[in-house]
Amino acid sequence: MIDSKLAKEILFGLGADLCGIAGIDRFADAPKGYHPLDVLPTCKSVISFGCRFPIGTLRCNTHTPYTKVRNSITPKMDAMALNFCIEMEKHQAVCVPIPTNESQWDENTKRWRSIISQKHAAQAAGLGTIGRHSLLITPEFGSMIWLGSVLCEQELEPDEMKKNICSNCNACVKHVL
Repeated sequence: MIDSKLAKEILFGLGADLCGIAGIDRFADAPKGYHPLDVLPTCKSVISFGCRFPIGTLRCNTHTPYTKVRNSITPKMDAMALNFCIEMEKHQAVCVPIPTNESQWDENTKRWRSIISQKHAAQAAGLGTIGRHSLLITPEFGSMIWLGSVLCEQELEPDEMKKNICSNCNACVKHVL
C-alpha cells in the first residue's frame, strides 16, 4: 500500500506545484450530485493538486496569452491526473482522475461545472481557502493556480486545512473593476 508522503512525491514528480489530501468526511456539504461519492462510491480520499498559472498573462494588452496558457494547461493537468492514477495502481491503490475543466451541464445553475468542485476539493485538501471573489487563494500563488484532483479508494492521511487567507482587502474586487 501507499502512504500520503509517497502519493505527494509522485504528483510533484509529475509536475504539480502544490498537492494536498482530504478525507471523504470533509465533503459533507457537497452539493447533491457533485459529492466525490457520487462519482466513486468507494472513495476514501481526495487528492488535490495545482499548477501555477503565469501571472504575466494578466498583464498583456490582449487575452491571447491567457487563453493559450489556459488551453495548454488543461490537457497537462488531465495527463498528470491520469499518470498519477496509473502510478498509484502500481502500489495497489485504485484512483479515478477528475477532469480539470467543466465537463457537465448543471440544469440548476445553467452553467458548466466539473463533476466535483475543484476549488472545494483544494480547500478541503489544505491547498488554500476560497476568497471573497469565489476563487481559491493559496499562500504560494494567490489565485494564479490551476486545479486538478483524483479520487482514491485508499484512506490516506489528510493534510491540515488552511485558516482563512482572504482578509477582505478588496484587491480581487479592485482588479476586476
